Amino acid sequence: MSERCDRCRKGFGTSEPKDDIEWLLGSTTNPAAGHRQLRVARCTRCSSYLVDVVSCDRERPEVALHDVCVVQHESARAALLDRTPLALAALSPQLRRKHLEELSSEMPTRDRDALGWIEQGSVACTELFRALVTRVFALSTQELPKLSDVRPRTFSARKSGAAVPPRSALELEDGSRVVTQNSADNRTQLVRIRGDRVLWRADLDGAGRDAFVARARGTNAVVIVALAAPIEGGGSLAYVIDNDGAVRGPARHEGRASAFEAISLPRGCVFIAGYQAQMVLRDDASIAWQAPSASVANAVPFADSVQVIEPPWKLVSLALPDGAERWSLPVDKNAQIAPSGDGHVLVASSDVVARVDVRSARPTVRWIAQGASALPLRSGGVALVRDRWEKAGRRIECIVIDAEGRRRFAVSRPETTKAPTAELGNGVLLYHSGSDVAVSANERVTYAVTVPEGRTASVTLEDGGAWIEYDGIVDRIDPSGRRVARYRVG
Repeated sequence: MSERCDRCRKGFGTSEPKDDIEWLLGSTTNPAAGHRQLRVARCTRCSSYLVDVVSCDRERPEVALHDVCVVQHESARAALLDRTPLALAALSPQLRRKHLEELSSEMPTRDRDALGWIEQGSVACTELFRALVTRVFALSTQELPKLSDVRPRTFSARKSGAAVPPRSALELEDGSRVVTQNSADNRTQLVRIRGDRVLWRADLDGAGRDAFVARARGTNAVVIVALAAPIEGGGSLAYVIDNDGAVRGPARHEGRASAFEAISLPRGCVFIAGYQAQMVLRDDASIAWQAPSASVANAVPFADSVQVIEPPWKLVSLALPDGAERWSLPVDKNAQIAPSGDGHVLVASSDVVARVDVRSARPTVRWIAQGASALPLRSGGVALVRDRWEKAGRRIECIVIDAEGRRRFAVSRPETTKAPTAELGNGVLLYHSGSDVAVSANERVTYAVTVPEGRTASVTLEDGGAWIEYDGIVDRIDPSGRRVARYRVG
């Protein structure tokens, strides 16, 4: 790019230049309000190409906004005018996402071999363009089989373990449901129903009309926890209901009846993470421990103890079932914990991850690593994101560390899908961020797809693999990170 061409080095902002510009593609009139249009021009001073995405605001259609990329490449004409896939791949490092979306949307799909090479990673290009090619390649393939109606749901109606609000049904895995109703004598009851048959009725003595109900996750037995406001007085009442409808409690606490999560603990205890308070209930529903709610309250049980985060930000180990504090360890604000192998927990903050041994009378920090967006792995290790600046520019990596604190490998990530969200297999990670999905196996990205801004790609984890749905296409990814099937939604 010529240094004497000041305009091409800076691009242009509010209006396109009139002199020394040869318009090659796109209308010179403004698009309709709320729409955008791609324009391509060539600078006659330095022969650089200007790729302009112009849009008009809905509120002020007379004002045009320009987003310009200035590129200079021997394949620029073939990429920008003919939209040749291989030429676009060579030009992709110089183009931003918005421009690549517009160019790939009208990319010809006659050369199926070239598209296949790009999708498989055999052609050097950015991962964003490769993901766009996956989408274009799938939409242009007409011979995809229809997907039957028995496909897994691509969304979850309710987070597993989360409480349902009053007058909503709590669905159980055996096909039954639990609902809240008022009896003839104006008492609050929980009723478990399968089909048109009532399995049991449980009276919540002293409770008002509204009750939040959740199933305690982490156990095969059906243990239901209910939080309800009392008929008289303040605070809230907590109940534990067994599989046969037997009620234990209530226990009164200072919080309020609201959305919460319930986790089964050893010795018949239950951990409740509520909006205003977190607590441990014993087998008889009495309160063994209670503290203000953390931003993300969770618990990690081991043997006869449970590890929790208690404000003002310390990791606390509680003995069960008495709730006595065994030890405490200061942690960063808003830290989160997760299980990490036998007798270990991962403590993650916004920029540091530590693995802590919690089996003995005092905690032991095994190792500390710098990174964010930590994903615990089945092996006891962790996948985390490191963002740093080097001489070549910004570098975002997903680093995988084993249980001993040793670095196994790193995967370069684009900013859109930089954080790992699930582990599909040994060394196989899934990345999902709204409109972008990617899968990597060790150091190599094996699958990537992106949809235009404003749309989302849905991901469902099942049987160790994943189902990825976007624009009427469903891809099946197996635990090795390979795409094994592709279907069109019928």
